[in-house]
Amino acid sequence: MGQNGTMDRIKAIRQNKGCFDTVTRIHKLDNLIYYSCIGNFTHNSVDYLIELYLNFQRGVMPFKGGFGKQPNKIIEIFQIIEQVNNEKQDAKIKEAERNAKSKG
Repeated sequence: MGQNGTMDRIKAIRQNKGCFDTVTRIHKLDNLIYYSCIGNFTHNSVDYLIELYLNFQRGVMPFKGGFGKQPNKIIEIFQIIEQVNNEKQDAKIKEAERNAKSKG
């Protein structure tokens, strides 16, 4: 496989993990700061946390009690998921704006 094929494969792998650019970004999770794609930091519980987040968005609390009774850590996790969703949405909007400008 040539260098171009290798680069295409790396790009495909990155995109499958949710890494759509090669710009180094600073990510912070609690006191952990890292400079990489968030997709490199997955764990088996991520699917479960996303499911909890989606239910939370529908008003179903993950733990017994109202919002004020939820563990701080789960709320922090939901805030991170929300931030990533917002970043993706912003990127889509900017891409659509660039495409509209190039066409018109």
